[in-house]
Amino acid sequence: MKQEELEIVIKKRKKVILSVLIIFITISIVFALVIFNRGEKKNFIRMKFHSSETSFTESYDGKIPGFVRVKYKEGNKFYLIPGIEGEKGILLSLNVIRDKGSGGGITVNISRGDNVVFSRSEEFKKRKFNFLLSDKFYFLKSDTLEISFTGSGEALLRDPIFYSIKDPGVRKYVFVIALDNLRYDRIGRQVNGVDLTPNLNKFMKDSVSFKNGYSQSSWTLPAFTSFFTGLNEFNHGMTRESVLSQNIALLTESLSSKFVTISINGGVWLGPSITGQRGFDIFRLGSRAKDVNAAENFFANSIAFLEENELPEMFMFMHTFSIHAPYYPPERFLYELEKKPKYKFMKALTHDRQFMKGVPDEERSGRELLYDADVKAFDFYFGKFIKYLREKNIYDQSLIAFISDHGEEFYEHGGWFHGHSHYDEMIRIPIILKLPANRLGGVTLNGNAGIIDVLPTIAELTGIKIPPEIDGISLVPMIKGENTEERFIFSSTTGCVINKRNPRIVAVIYKNYKYLYNIDNVEDSGRGSIWEVISDRGKEELYDLEADPGETINIVKDNPIIAGKLKRELIAVLKKIKQNSPKKITKKNQVGENEKARLKTLGYL
Repeated sequence: MKQEELEIVIKKRKKVILSVLIIFITISIVFALVIFNRGEKKNFIRMKFHSSETSFTESYDGKIPGFVRVKYKEGNKFYLIPGIEGEKGILLSLNVIRDKGSGGGITVNISRGDNVVFSRSEEFKKRKFNFLLSDKFYFLKSDTLEISFTGSGEALLRDPIFYSIKDPGVRKYVFVIALDNLRYDRIGRQVNGVDLTPNLNKFMKDSVSFKNGYSQSSWTLPAFTSFFTGLNEFNHGMTRESVLSQNIALLTESLSSKFVTISINGGVWLGPSITGQRGFDIFRLGSRAKDVNAAENFFANSIAFLEENELPEMFMFMHTFSIHAPYYPPERFLYELEKKPKYKFMKALTHDRQFMKGVPDEERSGRELLYDADVKAFDFYFGKFIKYLREKNIYDQSLIAFISDHGEEFYEHGGWFHGHSHYDEMIRIPIILKLPANRLGGVTLNGNAGIIDVLPTIAELTGIKIPPEIDGISLVPMIKGENTEERFIFSSTTGCVINKRNPRIVAVIYKNYKYLYNIDNVEDSGRGSIWEVISDRGKEELYDLEADPGETINIVKDNPIIAGKLKRELIAVLKKIKQNSPKKITKKNQVGENEKARLKTLGYL
């Protein structure tokens, strides 16, 4: 055979081998993405109410999805026969809010034939009373749930959930672990030769990581509102003083069609008085927003919930402020990083305290060290949580997302805290996704992604349809290696500024460029001290994040073509701000005294 013919044969064989390899990889990826949808048999049922009397008025409340509004009087009853398969069953939850009327109460009975085998009664002691029934009870397929009232009035009843118990190995779990205030660059970082995140590093080896993940805002309230709605900050219209409109769907409402949904969170901006608890069947606040044992208590509470509840299909949102200011790490982790630290505690400081003008280097480094020690403490207890999931045979089949809502500045651009700018130390966040069976572990993707994309991605991976009119997209095509079109990622504080002294800013990220537009400027804002820091930056900024990751050289004047391209997107955003934001706010939030105390602790008041 001639040399030329031999080379042709070799090339053909290489092409065949490459094609087979591509097919194998594609099949592996598809398997990884569909494995979580095996076996669609329902293990839990959301029951719709029906009345036993024609005089009993009922209708599903349009303002609160999943609740039925009933007009009741003495003796009115509801009957439900779950009819769920399985040897065991649990009445998980029944939420009742008395909306009108005075006095009276509610009784829940479970009957087996002519015998009442379970009974519980509660009085309506408050005008708006929240009744939660979560007692375990093993019922038979033919058992009947009966709900009756005393007194008269109107109430909102949450559709109750029944579920059958399954062994851990066949359950389906989705965990979203949200660490408030975590900078992207802390994962994999070393301080004085000590790894900050050894357990997160191991977790990433089992996961798909997004190198360029961005939050849709630079502080908690608008960022998590974007996470739960899939909308950019300028589209959901949330402000510090408002309650999210009932007309805007939460993606957890879609997830609740397939999962029992649980929120274990630090409260404050995620509390029921502000963003509400729509879409969650169980909603629990931590005892404190932040203390020295915050990370340990957070994971202990999450483990306790898993021990107490044998849920067959569960979506669990886990949120903690454990690394948020005030910086107060357990001393053992602080001493691991520094043998003789000068500071062991630093309280939260607001922008109003003039700390945007700078502090001595010693204080700056002290704050950063305490922050890092808090990160190390979180990582330690995160590792214990992952170990627990492994021991209980939960980890491998689980879909686990790890995210943050924003970062923290340590004077890289002249300030401290967060919410006042949209540089990468503030808005670049970790987005890490562990697939069931740990498929594609260790893969890192370079495409831009947003916090608004996380729940749509989970929805596609679990076979759930989500509202089409959202800004977020599923990242599954990117994970599968498909040629996805580069998109514009937005991060902003427009209507939802952290306080009145902070600027309104829109960031547009496209490929390796970031364009920043300061809506206010020093001449017309009258907003106070923070403008003394940023006024020299001008109204427009453009950075090449690849060549200048520290965002120190504003190249807007030298790059009119790319600046113009991103500015056109910005102009469209400004039009949306005028059109959308005023329509989204339906009422003022009513923050209770406990929430105010949490806000003060964290530096927001």
